[in-house]
Amino acid sequence: DGSAIYVATASEGPVTLFVSDASDPNHALSLTLAPRRIPPREIRLVLTDPLPNPSPIAAPTAPTGAAAPDYVSTLTEAMRALAREEIPEGYGLRQARRQETVTCVQLGLETRRGQVLEGGDLWLVTALVRNTTDTELEIEERACR
Repeated sequence: DGSAIYVATASEGPVTLFVSDASDPNHALSLTLAPRRIPPREIRLVLTDPLPNPSPIAAPTAPTGAAAPDYVSTLTEAMRALAREEIPEGYGLRQARRQETVTCVQLGLETRRGQVLEGGDLWLVTALVRNTTDTELEIEERACR
């Protein structure tokens, strides 16, 4: 409603929201809410620093010295495009090869080879992850490689 967001859930499971400005959808905030049975709260998000201008995706360089910000920017833009179910210009999507896989050593998770977004020197390997338990699990990123 204007600049306000109202969230109500039927369960106490975590909810993730991606909030962006309608005038510039390239800038977004990721919020994870953990609902609890407490009175409603009003939370104001105020950005004190200006957001960086988005840059087009280019072939990344090794993350060393001055090239590191370009590498991070390239990763960020590629991940943003994937989250919007888009393939960035200059990139292609293909099936992952046997050695291109993600493995998680976290109990209760089963992983399966996904796809690879490939462009320039950047390859983003995806995986399908399945919860094999009867309870909710939070994926521990450090347990996956």
